[in-house]
Amino acid sequence: MKKPVKLLLAVLALGVLAGAYVLVTSLTGEKTPDDSDGVTTAKQNLTLEGDVEDIAYTYQNETVNLKKKDGGWKKTDDSTFPVQTEAADALASSLKSVSVLREIAPADADKALFGLTDPQLTITAKTADGTAATYRIGIENKTLGGFYAMRDGDETVYLIADTMPPLFMGGLYSIADVDAYPQISSTNVIHVWLKDGDRRMDLAYHKGGLETCYTSAYEWFDETSGTPEPVRSTAVTVLASDITAFDPGVCVAHNPDEATRAAYGLTGGVEMACTLRYLHYSTDETAEPTEETFTLFIGKETEDGVYVTWTGTAMVFLAEKSAVEAIRAHFEEDLAPNDVCAVALADIEAVELTAGGKTVRVERTVKTVESTGEDGQTTSSETAVYTVDGLMTDGSAFESLFEAITSMKIEATADGTPAGQPLLAVRFLRSTAEQNDLTLRLYAYDANFCRAVFADRSDMLVSVRTVESIVKQAESIG
Repeated sequence: MKKPVKLLLAVLALGVLAGAYVLVTSLTGEKTPDDSDGVTTAKQNLTLEGDVEDIAYTYQNETVNLKKKDGGWKKTDDSTFPVQTEAADALASSLKSVSVLREIAPADADKALFGLTDPQLTITAKTADGTAATYRIGIENKTLGGFYAMRDGDETVYLIADTMPPLFMGGLYSIADVDAYPQISSTNVIHVWLKDGDRRMDLAYHKGGLETCYTSAYEWFDETSGTPEPVRSTAVTVLASDITAFDPGVCVAHNPDEATRAAYGLTGGVEMACTLRYLHYSTDETAEPTEETFTLFIGKETEDGVYVTWTGTAMVFLAEKSAVEAIRAHFEEDLAPNDVCAVALADIEAVELTAGGKTVRVERTVKTVESTGEDGQTTSSETAVYTVDGLMTDGSAFESLFEAITSMKIEATADGTPAGQPLLAVRFLRSTAEQNDLTLRLYAYDANFCRAVFADRSDMLVSVRTVESIVKQAESIG
């Protein structure tokens, strides 16, 4: 009894497989066409003679009407819309000759099965002499690389190549002459303003620094609170780059009305605004740069992205959320410099080093040296002259020490006050009008860090190894 049952199951399974094969091949066209089923292979084109001057197409409930005029294309219901000539020409060209892969005779064509009773795309084109052609585009056959289509006046169903239909499926803005995002170099930015809800950021560049700051090495300042505080120039460069190199994504609207802009979150109560003031250099190298202002407006967030626009464009774009979040993240960033003491060597008149109970004084004087070349021309240059406790020295050891001191970075912070005598005290006597007498002190803290005290800060921790090296260098001076 078992063998007949197994045989019956095998026959049933074979029947199921055969039925599945018929269904799949009917949908994909994979079965070998022959004269008996009305399906024939075709190597031909559906042509439209003459120059196409009118195109109307509907895809996903969006209808676009284009008319060619004076060598360009216009959207017939909005002549201000910036149609890209090359993109519209490509649409017209694709309609003049449509490659046919297969034909299905009317008697054998199930229009509903091929998606032609409710086509996903319809296209009508007219030539200069009034000749018109309308295509209905049904489902895609990815296996054979084509779309099922019909042309008005012809009951034959065609499987056409997948080159023409996708050109009409990108939406209106795929053929728009989209505004390019402005090209601004982040190195030319001199002011950055950010507004995000109640949060604000105001960063300004001051060439040569501010007199209220102890060093000319800091040229970027946070002025949000009204009192300028130095910030890292590298951090500002990254922030400016996140704005100047922002990817606006895809265009979704042109010249929207006020209600639509409000829906995008791009009216007076804009979600976020990023404003840059920058130097614009003309092609005339002798001309002074002009100051220009640019603002990136960031609107509401959707599942697909964030709406944005900017000064100088009537378009709205949908940007990636990550691009916006990269800018917002700077509100949470600590922009303060991580230098222990960024004193500039050019401002130094003298430095007093105290280590191990011994103090040495290094004086620095800048002298102008003139020299005459073989051509008789006299040139002048400045050179620094150093003395240690009144004795001349070449200064190389001191400059190396000075570089090591001013290159120290804050590696951690700790509340409290220093204990004991400093391992090293460095007194800077400067030629500046303000804060011309500053002292850095380095104290033992624990096995990993030393505490640095400078200006108004005593919470800075630096590497023990770095301090040990600096102390050795200081003890070797003089």
